[in-house]
Amino acid sequence: MAAIWAAALGDTVDSKRLIAAVRARPPERRQGLDSALALAQEWVAASGGRWPEVRRRLGPLGAQGIFAGFPINPLVRWLVAQADERMGQLDSAVATYERIAAGWNCSESEVLSRGLTEPFAHQRLVVLYSQMGRLDDARRHWKIFSETFTQPDPEVVHLVDEARAALEAAERKG
Repeated sequence: MAAIWAAALGDTVDSKRLIAAVRARPPERRQGLDSALALAQEWVAASGGRWPEVRRRLGPLGAQGIFAGFPINPLVRWLVAQADERMGQLDSAVATYERIAAGWNCSESEVLSRGLTEPFAHQRLVVLYSQMGRLDDARRHWKIFSETFTQPDPEVVHLVDEARAALEAAERKG
C-alpha cells in the first residue's frame, strides 16, 4: 500500500523502491501481494502520464469484478476513469466515475478504499457534467459533494472551488 500511495502522490522514485523491495522478498513472503504490486505499477505509469498504457491494461477490468485474482478495488476504477478523462473520453470517464460514486460491484472488503474515491468521484462528475452541459447531473453530484465537504481540509479546498466554478460557468452558459 505504501508503494501505491507514494505513486498516487507522484513520488514514483519511492514507489519503485518499495515495489523492488517487495519483489526482492522470498516468494513465501510475497504471497497475496501480486495485485497490490500490479496496482502500484499502474499508479507509477499514471504518475508518469502514460495514460494510454494504464487504460489498455486496466480498462477492460473496469466493468469486471476481478483484478489480478482479487476483487476490483475502487482505486483500479479510479485509474481507469482518470485515464479516460485525460485521454478526452469523457463519456467513458463519467460512466466509471458513476460506478465509483454508486459503489457499483463493491465488495465488503473494499469499503475502506471506496471511501477514498467516492467523494472525489462526485467532484469529477460535477466538473465533467458541467463541461458536457448536463446541468441536472452536475447539480445532483454538486449537492452530494458539497454536503460531504462542508469543512474541507486546506489540501482539498481547490477541489471544491473547481467544482463550484465549473458548475457556475455551465449555468451561465445556460
